[in-house]
Amino acid sequence: RCECSSDFYGNRCEKRRSLILIDLNFADQTTALVSVMQFCDVIRRAFEILIQDQQLIRGLPSRVSCNHPSDVMPIIGILKTHANLIDWKYWIVY
Repeated sequence: RCECSSDFYGNRCEKRRSLILIDLNFADQTTALVSVMQFCDVIRRAFEILIQDQQLIRGLPSRVSCNHPSDVMPIIGILKTHANLIDWKYWIVY
């Protein structure tokens, strides 16, 4: 079995990962101590959200990225920010 670099996957590292790169531009003065970015797929029959990749980010990100090991990229992204323990904000990224 091959040891693949971060850009490839497969038995012989023959498949290239799909790169998702998103620049974020917030119109309001949003601040955050920590953010969680989730890239997800949706099972339509069950209305179930499957997290494919999750990242914990200090502060508010200006850019998020994901190297997804599939030809089909996750259908939706969810960005959750925390300004403190009780103030949460959610954004849908697609």
